[in-house]
Amino acid sequence: MQPKGRYRPLLRRIPWVVVGVLLAYLFPWAGVKEMITSGCLAACELIGLQVVRLSPATFVLGGMPLRIDTGCSMVDVYLGSLPLLWCAGRSWLWNGGVAASFFLLLMPLNIVRLVAGFWAISYGASWFWAHEVVAGFVYYAIFESLCQWRQVHDA
Repeated sequence: MQPKGRYRPLLRRIPWVVVGVLLAYLFPWAGVKEMITSGCLAACELIGLQVVRLSPATFVLGGMPLRIDTGCSMVDVYLGSLPLLWCAGRSWLWNGGVAASFFLLLMPLNIVRLVAGFWAISYGASWFWAHEVVAGFVYYAIFESLCQWRQVHDA
């Protein structure tokens, strides 16, 4: 039976999504982690949260040590999204521009996601609600956006 609906165009790309996500965990991504950490610290200070940097990717928030790892950096989301963004009928230059634009949108969104969770934690929310649930909503929103992208570009 053939799958129907809005997710059908995505199915042939799923193996490449898996490859992208696996590649994300093969490399340290130190520069991206440091960039995300710097953005989070600046945003935390802007909203009045007490943060102290310990290393390029670790810091203390209200006495709680935190580390930005690959999952927190959304590098896995980015690399896993590239096969869904790629348009075979377009040039490498066009696809590269789309990939760069997606990165430039995803990183600030990720910083907002993380800082919103840090803010909630500082006011007593549990890690589960402040980090995991918020991440779930953001990942779902990204997935739905990619589905919309595919519908427009597969039409």
